[in-house]
Amino acid sequence: MAELGLAGAITMAETNRMLLDILPRCHTRFAASAAETVSAYRPLDSELDLASVLCFKHKRKMARDTTVK
Repeated sequence: MAELGLAGAITMAETNRMLLDILPRCHTRFAASAAETVSAYRPLDSELDLASVLCFKHKRKMARDTTVK
C-alpha cells in the first residue's frame, strides 16, 4: 500500500498501527457483496483421479555443476 510508505511506516509496529486505521477504510470503499449466494463448489466425481490431473512429473538430470537439465 502506498499509504504506508507515504506515512513513513518503517517498523513492523508502525505498520501494524497504520493498518488498523487503513484497512477498515479500504474494506468500506472496496467491499462488494457476492453476486451469487449459493456456493460454487460442486461435489467431486468419485471416478476422477486428482493425482493424475493435478500433478505433472518430469525426469530431470543434475549435471556436475549442480544445474538441472
